[in-house]
Amino acid sequence: MSCGRAAIGGAGLITGLVALQAVTAMVAEAIENTGGAGTTVAGLVFGPQAVNALVIMMLLGNVLRRARSVTDRTAPTDAVPEVLPGNRTRSSRLSG
Repeated sequence: MSCGRAAIGGAGLITGLVALQAVTAMVAEAIENTGGAGTTVAGLVFGPQAVNALVIMMLLGNVLRRARSVTDRTAPTDAVPEVLPGNRTRSSRLSG
């Protein structure tokens, strides 16, 4: 799998985990609002939510590193023409 595809797939995975994070927060809040023993259960829900947040940060760092490696690849020097004063490129200067 190329770095570009892995970066895009990782970004999609991060999006899904952020959505899971929001759902987990809503469930914990709903449990906490019931009162009574809900605080213990809500605490148990917040544990996996913290782990999910750490996984999101780890994946985000990985995606950013892969994206940088894709953009750091240099193009061959002849792929980008050198622009000279007077809007002439190096190839047009050499040919005429």
